[in-house]
Amino acid sequence: MLEQGAVSVGFATKKTLEGGPPTTDMTYILPEAETAICFAVPLDKSKIRSYLGKEPPRGRFDHVIDNGDT
Repeated sequence: MLEQGAVSVGFATKKTLEGGPPTTDMTYILPEAETAICFAVPLDKSKIRSYLGKEPPRGRFDHVIDNGDT
């Protein structure tokens, strides 16, 4: 993953995610899951700023596209 642009890679277990919100239940999709591989990929900061600043005409659109591409 690091070779493909991730800035951090790690692992989460059912135990480390215990007590989190419902979205942290990895068994929702894979009932037999014990561990999840997690990674962080950076987004384009200029597009995030445009999105948060609600800059017309493409602030939201450009960020959504960047998010999907990433």
